[in-house]
Amino acid sequence: ATVTITASLTTGTGTLGGTLTKAAVAGVASFSANGLNINLAGTDKVLTMATTLSGPGAVTTTTSPAFTITHAAASQIAVTTQPSASTVAGVAFATQPVVTIRDAFGNTVTTGGDATVTITASLTTGSGTLSGTTTKAAVAGVASFSANGLNINLAGTDKVLTMATTLSGPGAVTTTTSPAFTITHAAASQLVVTTQPSASSAATVAFAQQPVVTVQDAFGNTVTTGGDATVTITASLTTGTGTLSGTTTKAAVAGVANFSANGLSID
Repeated sequence: ATVTITASLTTGTGTLGGTLTKAAVAGVASFSANGLNINLAGTDKVLTMATTLSGPGAVTTTTSPAFTITHAAASQIAVTTQPSASTVAGVAFATQPVVTIRDAFGNTVTTGGDATVTITASLTTGSGTLSGTTTKAAVAGVASFSANGLNINLAGTDKVLTMATTLSGPGAVTTTTSPAFTITHAAASQLVVTTQPSASSAATVAFAQQPVVTVQDAFGNTVTTGGDATVTITASLTTGTGTLSGTTTKAAVAGVANFSANGLSID
């Protein structure tokens, strides 16, 4: 009549907290002051109660019927689907982010006002402009940007998105970030003289500052890979009289044609 009963969670996910043992008094073990609780939500939680009895063939375990644990108050947001690890500039990420509203235990907050908050995406690390529809209202605690067409125009390996909202719970963490991801250049569409020739030079003397020409996409990113990154650039004198001398062609390397050793001059 005074055996100790041990409670355990045997069906459903999560951790059974509180004081898991109770000594019976006159054959009754009441866990009313033991604070039993479970951290993960679900409808299938089953407790098993176990002890050791002295009688031969005694049944020493019993189970509760299945019961439900619901989420706690919203306290955080998490990017549960990350944006694509690498995307072309100006092109919508193939994988758009998904943001989930959660309680302190990681359960999705599926009901209540916090389950329908609006999430706002912004580019907080890396240069460029985040385009597309940058806001999304959550449905049952999940804000999927899959149809929002988020994209970034400037290339780089350090792009980080911050997702932000307002939650009603005290002390709630209302922002979260993606890991860094990469934006690569788009197709080559233009040439730009990124270092100009000297503003003034003596006749037949090589410009002290020789031009540098860069192959760029439509957003101004240098085209560092592919066939267009190694094209040959040809310089010619198209305004003013005289002859352009020196080596007037230069093959680009990683999208940059540097004429610094070409000795360009005009007589």
